Amino acid sequence: MAEVRAELRGHRNRLGSPPTDYDGGDPRPITAETIGYFENNACRIKYPQYRCEGLPITSAHMESFVKELNYRVKATEKFWDDGISGEAILQVRAASQSDDDRLATHLRSRPGNPFHSQYPS
Repeated sequence: MAEVRAELRGHRNRLGSPPTDYDGGDPRPITAETIGYFENNACRIKYPQYRCEGLPITSAHMESFVKELNYRVKATEKFWDDGISGEAILQVRAASQSDDDRLATHLRSRPGNPFHSQYPS
């Protein structure tokens, strides 16, 4: 990782200092930001060690999981951050996607079910 930082610093030296008014097309601010990222996170960027320990060094697994979760549960224009009702909807949706009978069991026994009397007959 030290080699990457040294190469970036050399690139920065060739480009010069970043301007104060960034127009979006100038590589100097991007280079400076990248160098800052690597310098600030050097203690966490230990890829050879992580590989030896069998740890993932990519976020692809998590990104794939989030995409799958959004596909199965959320769909478009759905929002789950409205408190307890959002959690309840998420639980019912998860039950509907399960391969067992948890949704049918819930629907048979839930309070307020019009097809199931709350009082014994």
